[in-house]
Amino acid sequence: MKQLTTSQIRQVFLDFFSKHQHQKLEGASIIPDNDPTLLYINSGMAPLKSYFLGEASPPEKKMCNVQPCIRTNDIEDVGDRHHLTFFEMMGSWSIGDYYKEGAIKLAYDLLVNHFEYDPQKLYATVYKGNAEAGIPADTESIEFWKSVGLPEDHIVSLGDDNFWGPAGQTGPCGPCTEVFFDTGDEYGPAYTPGGHFDDVNRYIEIWNAGVFMELNKMADGSFENLPLKSVDTGAGVERMYMALNNCDSLYDVDVVKPIYDLAKIKFGAEHITQKDLRMVTDHIRSSTFILSEGVKPDKDGRGYIVRRLIRKCITVAVRAKTPPIELIELSNEVIEQLKDFYPQLELQKKQILQLLEDEIVDFEPAIKNGLELLNDELANVTDKKLDANKVFILVTTHGVPFEIVKDYAMARSVSIDEKEYEKLYREHQKVSRQGTETNALVDLGLDSAHLEELTNGVAPTEFTGYDELNIEARVLAILQNGKKVEKTDSTNQCLVVTDKTTFYAEGGGQAADKGRIENDNFKGTVVDVKNHNHVYIHYLNIDEGFISQSDVVKLSVDKNNRESTAKNHSATHLLHSALRSVLGEHVSQKGSLVNSEKLRFDFQHNKPLSKDEIQSVENLVNQWIWQATGCNITEESYQKAIASGVTALFGEKYQEDVRVVRFADFSAELCAGTHVVNSGQIGLVKILTETSTARGIRRMEAITGSVAYEYLSKSDQIISAVQEIIRGDKEQLVENIFALKKSAKENKAKDSLTQTAWDVDEILEGTSGLKAIFGQIGLDKKELIDLGEKELKSRALDVAFMVSPAEDKLVVVVIVSDKNTDKMKANIILKNWIERFDGRGGGKANVAQGGINGKIDLALLKNSALEALG
Repeated sequence: MKQLTTSQIRQVFLDFFSKHQHQKLEGASIIPDNDPTLLYINSGMAPLKSYFLGEASPPEKKMCNVQPCIRTNDIEDVGDRHHLTFFEMMGSWSIGDYYKEGAIKLAYDLLVNHFEYDPQKLYATVYKGNAEAGIPADTESIEFWKSVGLPEDHIVSLGDDNFWGPAGQTGPCGPCTEVFFDTGDEYGPAYTPGGHFDDVNRYIEIWNAGVFMELNKMADGSFENLPLKSVDTGAGVERMYMALNNCDSLYDVDVVKPIYDLAKIKFGAEHITQKDLRMVTDHIRSSTFILSEGVKPDKDGRGYIVRRLIRKCITVAVRAKTPPIELIELSNEVIEQLKDFYPQLELQKKQILQLLEDEIVDFEPAIKNGLELLNDELANVTDKKLDANKVFILVTTHGVPFEIVKDYAMARSVSIDEKEYEKLYREHQKVSRQGTETNALVDLGLDSAHLEELTNGVAPTEFTGYDELNIEARVLAILQNGKKVEKTDSTNQCLVVTDKTTFYAEGGGQAADKGRIENDNFKGTVVDVKNHNHVYIHYLNIDEGFISQSDVVKLSVDKNNRESTAKNHSATHLLHSALRSVLGEHVSQKGSLVNSEKLRFDFQHNKPLSKDEIQSVENLVNQWIWQATGCNITEESYQKAIASGVTALFGEKYQEDVRVVRFADFSAELCAGTHVVNSGQIGLVKILTETSTARGIRRMEAITGSVAYEYLSKSDQIISAVQEIIRGDKEQLVENIFALKKSAKENKAKDSLTQTAWDVDEILEGTSGLKAIFGQIGLDKKELIDLGEKELKSRALDVAFMVSPAEDKLVVVVIVSDKNTDKMKANIILKNWIERFDGRGGGKANVAQGGINGKIDLALLKNSALEALG
């Protein structure tokens, strides 16, 4: 066998298939494009699914590439010799061209004549069939392997392992034939025909040499024949390296070993098991790659996967008494090892490391506390069983990964009722997911499955809204009462798809247009518009009449609403540029929301803005507005636009051709939204608030145009009214108000504890069943603590979250009842509560206190308290 580097292995593979007339493709993003069945791309064929289904035409019938993949279904096996969550998949495909015989001939040729494997060390597995599902045994592949020279006793018939797919719950699939490498007697007994085939230790899969795509799995579990018979192959680069270079495990691969070796140094081999070292190595590789795609750690979806991976690494570091911040150096090593083949890792390095550091800083205190609680719980177990409810609280409230709880329990011969835990966790997930659908969907009693039903088989919508606000179009589909219909009934709501539209659909942070759809028989108000797989769906309140499929209707966008929204959207572009000019080039957009009433802009910055900084940003934006600069919108190639310095959003996926929005030389961004023709049309920008939404993320809210004028006019009226009451010049108002406030504070009764009425007094209940009081009242810290302790006892509650406004900040206190201090710590809860607002504080297990600069919306404070409660 040849001993090759991973770079050489990729090249041998691609060169071989290129010489056999396979078009070389670029690897796709690991973030699926319009595929709701996958969180991450988990195979080479996943981005090409539409070709296998016959829904789109491939660029060529034969193709090949190297595709980065994330696969978490084997996550429990990570740490053994040959499982990874992130890996590189070399793939080749034939769509309607050669089939089983051609695939097997190519596989044998590449392995024996180009990678120079010893044929005596190669074994092939084939599908033995499934009579219950009506799928026959793959006897053809057996004969084709024999014909190329593979010994018959090296061909093994297996069950489900040799039926591949689909990549999600539904889609293309079929029987497959896999090639295994014999790693030798030291890893177990040799295979004998009819005996057990050890595909875990001795025989290592190096290539799925042919998934024979001939079936489409339906939602009900049945199968139908695909329009074309195709071949999908996949060979892991790391597995191929392991076999070619006679390595003991995947952690000896040239692009993996430096990370593993660095982990041994950082963690200390004597403090950590080999499996944990391997797990950290694998998970930090996966996390680094995911973060490079703009995915941020979060509590669900894609963000949950990367959060889970990172937090498992942090937990191992804490157990090994190693500062988790050392994980950043491991991530940096991942970038060094892979940046030549995946240059986005180097381009996004700063973002990757910052997101990783944020998650470490956020989770380290919680997991330390959680592990202490876990040890306490295990020490108190009397019947060798750890209660499922306690496990649930450890996982959901304190963030201890379930795998760690399980490991700790097993080490002490303590069992866990996993079924009961999973039941509790599923209920928790169900509650957490409530409210994730859009308001329009909820109002109609619908979910994303209804959108699939409505848009299935419907051609993409032609959008003409950049150039016109009124058009005629033809109705293509109607959904009412959750069903696709030919004609509406008397129900007052429906969803309508037309062949073209002038309505801008919600996207890129911009709210959808509003307006009317009508004809002689029908009048309806458009309240929302969604773009689902390039099909525009209009959410209608029916005012009168009925509408039928194929009707011609008039679509009219509300001009005033569109123009007000455009002002706010253009203002966000100018605001972004002004923030970068005032604060520095590190500022980058992290989210936005623009509608006809206001704009909201989230950006990366690690501390609150001073009043002078906010004023400087506002002044600069208005200077640009008053220059009355034209808005120049062009269509350009993505590469050309980026090379010219145009701003693109980190993590966003762009097509080859992009829309560039420019205002003179002070703003240039990729954007599909609607904008003013001239910056002067914005009129005026007034910044209302600047707050924190998460660690390192700030939020500005602002208004423009007539809304800003009305706000300033009303503010002036209020100032004039105050001036009349206080009887002083406007310039002296602030001084006079402070004097009055000081006097009132000095006269405040000392028995305010019993005399002061609550401003807010609510009972919160966490998902774990804990109950807390959330209260705001005008008291000092000592009085807050006294009142909180009193309320906990009198109401038999678990936690008190107390807030009191001060001159320019909020005083905050957390109190944990005596019965709960062994399970939770007030100082940890306080940190989790106020950290997102850049609050600071500390304390003990029963009482903690701190402060938050600025004024924070009470609803945000309450929601954050509820999250901290768990």
